[in-house]
Amino acid sequence: MSNLPTLPGGAGDDLSGKKSFWSRPEGKTGMIINAALIAAVVYFWGSIVPFVLAAAESTLHLMVVCAAIAGILFVAMDSNFRRFIWYLYRSGMRNLTKIFVDMDPIGVLKGYMEKLADKKTELDSAVGEIRGQRTALARSIEANSNAFEQSMNKLNAAKTQKKDSDPARVRQAERIEALESKQAARLEQLLMTQRKHMEKYDFIVKVLSRYGEVCEDSIADMGNEIKFREQERNQAKAFHTGMSAAFGILKGMPDEQEMYDMALESLERDYTSKMGEVENALTLTKDIILTADFNDAAAMQKAESLLNKWKGENAETVVGKDGMTKQQLLNAAENRIPINFNPSTGVPVNRAAGTDYDKLFQ
Repeated sequence: MSNLPTLPGGAGDDLSGKKSFWSRPEGKTGMIINAALIAAVVYFWGSIVPFVLAAAESTLHLMVVCAAIAGILFVAMDSNFRRFIWYLYRSGMRNLTKIFVDMDPIGVLKGYMEKLADKKTELDSAVGEIRGQRTALARSIEANSNAFEQSMNKLNAAKTQKKDSDPARVRQAERIEALESKQAARLEQLLMTQRKHMEKYDFIVKVLSRYGEVCEDSIADMGNEIKFREQERNQAKAFHTGMSAAFGILKGMPDEQEMYDMALESLERDYTSKMGEVENALTLTKDIILTADFNDAAAMQKAESLLNKWKGENAETVVGKDGMTKQQLLNAAENRIPINFNPSTGVPVNRAAGTDYDKLFQ
């Protein structure tokens, strides 16, 4: 066994006898750099993790947005969905238009008639422009006809000149004949085309004029119809207003009736409160009034007893300056005869002097 040959290389060598990458110097340098990178990752892990999470979150958000955009584009490219949106839009606009028409139908009719009147104005302007073109074409036909006649006259003159014995005049006549022949043929073709165009112009002007008359009559009739409808609508609105007012009076308007009932309740509460305060005041002042009545009755009774006592005592006592006794004075006071007093002296006037009562005021 000891005689077996030994394989070259150690544990870090491969079977071919070459050293591995990590056994070489550059491999050791790489191991050092990898260790430094791992150490840096471990050291800056707290900063790397938030960055990675934010990047992942942004990436996820971007994916969601892209998916939403792709879904919207997919739906928007679908013909059925576009048709549904178009029908929905038309339905919404139709409902809005119906609301507007219900609010002011007469205004819609008048607006339509105004648009027709504008179209009628455009038609009249077009007819006028066509008439102007027809006039220009007629003048052109007239000028071309004159030019054709001149060409024919020149052509006849050239044919006559060809019979001359002078070769120069003959050559000139041949040139004129060739030139005027072509011009005459050209003018003849042009006049045929222009006359056809003139027929078309006449037909179009006639038709458009008839259309204008029909449109004008239609617009006038529509105006009369709108006036009738407007009067009818005003009458219906007046009738409806009157009937609504009568129906509201007979049946009662909910909001106004509620306010009316609240007003009645407020008046009833105010009346009850005021009467309660009056009754409370009467109750509180009843004892005071009774006490005052008792005091007055006691005072009157005391005065009456004093008066009776005064009457009964010393009836023959002389009182006054004329020597009248107490009994005589009381007898004179019991004579209930109206007395007129002098406002300056306070002495009775218009009475017969000499009575015992007159002596009281002397």
